[in-house]
Amino acid sequence: MVYKFTFTVFTPAFNNAHKLSRAYESLKVQTFKDFEWLIVDDGSTDNTAELIKKYQDESPFSIHYMRQENRGKHIATNTGVEKAQGEFFVIVDSDDSLPSNALQRYKYYWDSIPIDQRYRYFQVTALAMFSTGGLATNKYPLDIIDSNTLEMIYKYKIKGSTGHGCARTEILRMFPYPTDLRTKFVPEGLVIHAIAQAGFLERCVNEGLYIFYDDQDTHRLTKQSPIKFADSHALWHQFILNYEIKKWFCYAPIKISESSVHYSRFSFHSGSGLLQQYKALDDIYAKILWLIGLPIGFSVYIKDMIVYKKEKPLPGL
Repeated sequence: MVYKFTFTVFTPAFNNAHKLSRAYESLKVQTFKDFEWLIVDDGSTDNTAELIKKYQDESPFSIHYMRQENRGKHIATNTGVEKAQGEFFVIVDSDDSLPSNALQRYKYYWDSIPIDQRYRYFQVTALAMFSTGGLATNKYPLDIIDSNTLEMIYKYKIKGSTGHGCARTEILRMFPYPTDLRTKFVPEGLVIHAIAQAGFLERCVNEGLYIFYDDQDTHRLTKQSPIKFADSHALWHQFILNYEIKKWFCYAPIKISESSVHYSRFSFHSGSGLLQQYKALDDIYAKILWLIGLPIGFSVYIKDMIVYKKEKPLPGL
């Protein structure tokens, strides 16, 4: 496929017009100019549309704006990936920004991968920084290391705001977010882990190429509730148990055991009984771990029901 731009910088927006200038101003000063800015508005009720029109009238780069009904960041991302005209897809949340050299550095690191090996790679992954200073995650074990998300999390214990980078658009199109869940939130890791599970590599670099703002009044699309978002969380932990337990349990037994607890917890919230939970697990080790963690998962579920008693159950329950 022939792409019109090197990069699509994608921003999912929801009632954050008062902070969109962060992303816009950072794109205006990018040292690498071959990109488009694609905004998918997830049903905002503020002046996002009017602000983007103003940006389009004055901007030195291409800006494309789309609006959808409020369905969640994952649906907005699917739309963005489908409509992207850039070879690489860079996500910038509506209240964050990029350093001025971010796109140039992503291009540099991608070009450093031998041409005959690039088919094996999914993205260049960099570090995120807080706007107030300091890293939002710990560093990778080497300044440049070819690995994947699973190895970084389980073997090297990388924590924090990871996964910021430039991804190949064609790979993202192969791994869309599920659209049949009764929730407006799906963990981003569901797609990233699936891509890693498929064997694609990432070139991970110890350079801060994303600026993260952690405002108290932020209207993020990824706010979580154990009841409202039970479907997606149950699916997320089911994926971990089915596909990651055999290879990675020896590296992170506590972390994966916690997934067995959360799997039953969120499954109860989503209306799945014991038999349904059991049948959804394909791996015998996953079934054993689920059974061991079941009493704790049920206890946490009961606690949720007490703490979040004002939350409405999922549709259809």
